[in-house]
Amino acid sequence: MREDYCITFKDEIKKIKSMYRDVLDREENELNSIAQIIFKVEFIFYLAIKVNEEQQIYKTTEHIRKAEFSPFFNLYGNISNKSKHYISLISMISQWNVKDIMEKDLNEYIGVGKYLYININKNDIYEEIFISKDMLNINLGKKDRSNIYEGASEKIIKNIIYNTKDLSKYANKKYFVKFGDKINPFNNREFEILINSSKSSLIDINYSSKKNVNFTLREIIKAAEHMDKLLLEESNWKERIENLEFIKYSNKAFKVNKLNIHDTQNWVGLLNVGKTTLMKVIAFNNFQKNITSTLVLKDNVEIYETVDLFNRLGINAIPLTSDANRKKIFKDVVTSKINNSQDIANIFNNKSFEHLSQNCPLKEYLDDNDKGTYELTGTLCPYIYCYYKDSKGKEIEERISCPLYNKCDFYKAKKSLNAAKIYLTTVSALIYGLTEKEIYKEKMSYLEYVYKVSDLIMFDEADSVQQIVDNIFIPLEDLINGNESTIEYLYKTIPNIFRNRRGKISNELQNWERELLQLNSLVIGIYSGLVHTKNIFVNIVKSKNNLGDEKITKKYPDLFKMLSKSTFNAQKTFNILAYFINVNCKENDELNDKELIVDNTKELEAMQKTIERFNELIYFYKHDKDSEFSDLVNLASSDEEYFERKAKKYWDDLLLKCKISEDVANNQNFNDSLLTLFKIGLYILAFEKLYGKILTKHYNVKSELKSLNITDKKINESLMLFNKLREYDSVLPIAPIGTEIGFTLDGEKGNEVLKLFKYLNNGRYLLYKLHQLYEDIDLAEGPKVILFSGTSFAPESSKFHIDMDVNYVIKRKGDLNIHLDYEAKMLINDKNKLIRISGLSGFKLEEAIKNMGYALTKSLGDTPCMLERMLSELDSHRKRLMIIMGSYEESRMLKDSIVSNYKGDILKIAALNEDVKRSDLVHFANNDYNILIAPMLAVHRGHNILTVIEDEPANEEERFNEIIEKNIAAFGAIAYGKRPYPKPHVLSDLASLLNSSAIKHLLYDKDDDIKTTVNRIIKESKELFKRFYDQKYYLDLSDNERTRLIANIAVDTNQLEGRLIRGDVGAKVFWLDGAFFPHYENSEINSNETSMLLGLRDYYINTSNELKGKDKYIFDELYGYRIEAFRNMKGLR
Repeated sequence: MREDYCITFKDEIKKIKSMYRDVLDREENELNSIAQIIFKVEFIFYLAIKVNEEQQIYKTTEHIRKAEFSPFFNLYGNISNKSKHYISLISMISQWNVKDIMEKDLNEYIGVGKYLYININKNDIYEEIFISKDMLNINLGKKDRSNIYEGASEKIIKNIIYNTKDLSKYANKKYFVKFGDKINPFNNREFEILINSSKSSLIDINYSSKKNVNFTLREIIKAAEHMDKLLLEESNWKERIENLEFIKYSNKAFKVNKLNIHDTQNWVGLLNVGKTTLMKVIAFNNFQKNITSTLVLKDNVEIYETVDLFNRLGINAIPLTSDANRKKIFKDVVTSKINNSQDIANIFNNKSFEHLSQNCPLKEYLDDNDKGTYELTGTLCPYIYCYYKDSKGKEIEERISCPLYNKCDFYKAKKSLNAAKIYLTTVSALIYGLTEKEIYKEKMSYLEYVYKVSDLIMFDEADSVQQIVDNIFIPLEDLINGNESTIEYLYKTIPNIFRNRRGKISNELQNWERELLQLNSLVIGIYSGLVHTKNIFVNIVKSKNNLGDEKITKKYPDLFKMLSKSTFNAQKTFNILAYFINVNCKENDELNDKELIVDNTKELEAMQKTIERFNELIYFYKHDKDSEFSDLVNLASSDEEYFERKAKKYWDDLLLKCKISEDVANNQNFNDSLLTLFKIGLYILAFEKLYGKILTKHYNVKSELKSLNITDKKINESLMLFNKLREYDSVLPIAPIGTEIGFTLDGEKGNEVLKLFKYLNNGRYLLYKLHQLYEDIDLAEGPKVILFSGTSFAPESSKFHIDMDVNYVIKRKGDLNIHLDYEAKMLINDKNKLIRISGLSGFKLEEAIKNMGYALTKSLGDTPCMLERMLSELDSHRKRLMIIMGSYEESRMLKDSIVSNYKGDILKIAALNEDVKRSDLVHFANNDYNILIAPMLAVHRGHNILTVIEDEPANEEERFNEIIEKNIAAFGAIAYGKRPYPKPHVLSDLASLLNSSAIKHLLYDKDDDIKTTVNRIIKESKELFKRFYDQKYYLDLSDNERTRLIANIAVDTNQLEGRLIRGDVGAKVFWLDGAFFPHYENSEINSNETSMLLGLRDYYINTSNELKGKDKYIFDELYGYRIEAFRNMKGLR
C-alpha cells in the first residue's frame, strides 16, 4: 500500500517523538500525533529540497501547499529518474492534507514556526520564501533530522516495506476467535503448539522483466487450432479466429498480418465480431511463449468460466475477485453452470470452485461445543485474539494474525499468484482488491500487482470500463435510511466503543467523536427536511388546486429532480430557491444581508441575480467572512432550537423583501416546504465544513483506532470516513473541480435513502496511462495494454468515447448479413391522443401504460392486434419481441395491462425480474415466452440471448451429409416502449462530462506548461459543472449538450440492438413512445431539437457525412448497419 504512512514510517516517527518527549509536556498519544504531523511537513520539504538540487521547480511553500505538480510528471519535460522519484513521493505525501496540517495542526500543537522554519504572515498567507536546508534545523539544539528523511526516502525507493510476522512471542497465552459479540475459545493443545511455532514465510512481489508482445495472425490461428485439439470438442476456436482480419489505416485502410503491441492501444470491432474470443486466444498464445497476461472481463461469472476453460487447456489461471462477495460469487457461478445444463453432481469438480472455498481450518481447533455455532462471515476470516497480562499485571487483549493462512483454502488464489501466467479479474476488483499482508511482504492493490508482473493487460468492453472507473472514483455511501446506515451506525456505536477506553484516547480522537455526533444531527436535518418537502410536494401534485395539474414537475423541474435521485449540494439547493423568490441587492452598494430588496426585472434575469446573491452569501461563509447568514449556518450544527427560530426569522425577513412566486404566496404548504428547503441548504453548508474537518484527521484517527485495537469493520471500512482509494492520489489527477461532495435522495416514498458522494479523482486517466501508471514512482517499465470495444469510438460521447487513436479495426471476412429495419409506430388512445410514456409520473404514468397495453392488443374482428402483427413479421426461429421500459415496475405494469386486455392465445408475456430472472436471460429461448418486457439498463450489455438453429455447410458436396448447429440471436425485434432518456443530474454523467473534458487537455495540451493546462481544466470544468446543474429538458439543451447526450444514448441503444444481430442476422426495431414524436398532434415539423429519435438519426447520418479519412472509416465500420437503418426508416413524421 502506498498510503498508510503511519505504518510505513513508524520507526522514523518514533525517532521524532523521542526528540520531543522531554521538551513538550504532552500525553503519549498526543505526542505521537505531533510527531506524525512534523514528519509529514518536514518530509515534503526535504524531498522538495532534493529535487531543487537538480533544478528549480518548487521555489515556494505555496507550490508545495497547492501540490500543483501531482501527478503530471510527464508534463515537466526532462527530469532525471531520481528527481521523478522524489516528486512522486511528494505527490504521495501531498494527500496527507499538508495545507490543514501547516495552518491548523501545527499551530494547535506547538505553534507554527516555533520549531519549524515555516513562515506564515499574520493573514495566514504563505510568504514566497525559497526552500533551504535551514528549514530542517530545529530550535532543539539545532538537531538536523536530514538523516531521518534520507532513510525514509530510501526506504520507499528500495521498496523494502515489509510486514514480517512472527507469532512465537505469543506463546503460552489464551486464544479465542470473535464473531460479533460471541467469543469462541481455543482449548486445543495442538493449536497452542501451532501458535508457538508459527512464523509466516512471506513472499516478495518484484517487478518482472517485461517481454515484447507481438504476434502474427498465423500465430494466433495456430494457437486457436491447438486449443481445439486440447479441448477435444466442437469448440471452433480456429474457425472463429480464421474468420478475422485486422485493419490499420494510413491514408487508406489495409490488412495487416503482424500486430505490434506497445504502450496502451485501442482496438475496435463490430459488436459480434469476437473480441472476447480473441482475448482468450491471445492469452493462450502468450502462455505458450512464457508471457504473462491479465484479462479484465465483464463479470465474475465469466471469470470463473474462463478459469475452467484454461484449466481444460492445462493452464492454472488465477481469479482475482472480491473476498467480501465470495458467497454471492459462489451462488452466481453455481446458478450459471446449472443454467448451462451441467450435471449438478459434477459441477463442483470444476477448477473454479477451488478458488471459491468457504471452509476455515480454524474450525478443527475449536471445542466440540463451539463447532456447531461457528460460521465464516465478513470480508476476511476472523483474526485470532490473544489475551494476557503484561509485566505490570495489566490485562491486554491483542489481535494477531491467523497462523493458518498458509493452510487456508479461502486464500488459495492469493497464495498461487506468483506461480500464474494468466490472471482474470474485473476492473472493480482490480482497483479495490488487495494482496494479503499475511502472505506477501507488501500489501498492494491488485492493480499494482498485475502492473508489476504482467506483460500484457487486456480489457473487454473498454468503453464500459471507462465509465466504471469514473464511477469508482465517485464513491456513494448510504448516510441514512429507514434501516441502519453509516451515520446512524457511527452515532450508536462509537460512544459505546470509546466508553471503555476514555483514559486511553487522545484529545484529537475525542474531538473526532464529537464532530461525528454533530455531523449526525446535520444529516438527520437534511434527510428529514428532504422527506418532509417531498411529502408536501407529492400532496401538491395530487391535489386539485392551481398547482395540481400534471405540469407541476415541468414547472419546477429542479425541485422535482432534487427529490427524486438527482445529485445536489448546497449551491444547487439555494439555486432551486431562486425559482420561487427573486432577491437582489442595491446597485453600487456593499454586499449586506439587510440590503435585499424586491427585484422587478424580468423573471429570468431576477432569478439569475438571486442565484448570484446566494452564491455570494455562500462565499462569505466558506471564507469566514462575518455576516448574518454565516452566523446562521454556524448555528445549524450547535443549537438546534435556537437555529430553528433564527432560520424562520431570516426566511420571513427575506420574503418581506422579495418578489414571491404566486404559487408560494397562494399555498401555505408550498411556502413551508421552501422554508424547509432553505434550512436544508444551511445544514448542507454546515455539513460540508464539518465533514472537511473530519477528513483531515484521516490518518491520525485510523492509526489511533488501530493502536486501540478497534477493529469494527463498518467503521474502519467506511468510505465516508476513510477513503480506501487514497493510494491512487499519487498516480491519478484529482477531480477537475477539486474534491467535491454532494448528496442524492434515492428510493420510493417511505423508503428514502440519503446518500453521500465524493468526487475524488479522474478515474479514466488510469485506463489511458496504465502502461506507465507507476513508472515514475518505481522507475520500472509497465505492461502493454489493449483496450477492446465495439463502441469506444463514439465521437462527442463523454461516457463511452475513448479519446485515443484507434490502432486496429477487427473485422470479419466477407460480407455480413447484418441489417436492421427501423419503424416508428404511433399509438393512439381512446381520445385520439398520442400515447406518451416519458416525462410522466404517478397516476398519469399508470394511465399512459394502461393505454399503451390496450393499444398494443386492440384488434378489430379477425384482424391480429399490433403485437401479433409485429411477431408475424419475424423469422420463424426468432419470433420473440423485447419491449423496453424505464424500470422493473413499469415493465410489470405494461405486462399486466397487456394480459388484462389480450383475448388471444399467441402472446406469451414475461416481465423481467417477475417471471424471468436476469441471470436466466441467456436461456430465454428455452421457455415458451415470446415477449419480454424489461428496463433497458438491465439488458443492454453483456447478455448474449441466443437460440440454436440448423445451418447447412457452405460446401455443396457436404450439404446432404452434414448439418451444423449455429447460435443466433433469439430475439427478432425490439420495441422502445419508453424513450431511452437518461435521468438528469446523475452523478456518473457529471463525472463522465468533467473527466472527458479534462483528459483531452492532460493528454494533448503538449505545448503548454502544467499551470496553464491545469487552469484551463479548472475553468472549463466549472463552466460544465454549472451547465450540468442548470440543464432541464431535451428542448432546453444547447447544441453541444444535445450532441453529447445523443452520442451517449447512441452507444446505449447500439449495445442493446447488438443483442439482435448475433450470428450475423437481421432484426426489426420499433419506436413506440409518443415522446419520440412531440409535434405529431399539432402538425408542426419535428427536428433534432425537439425529437430525440431525430437527434439519433442525425447523429449517425451527419457524423458519417462529416467525418473524413480514418475516422469516417472506423465510424462506418462500427455503425454502418444503424446508419442505413436510419436512412431507410419507416413511419417517421
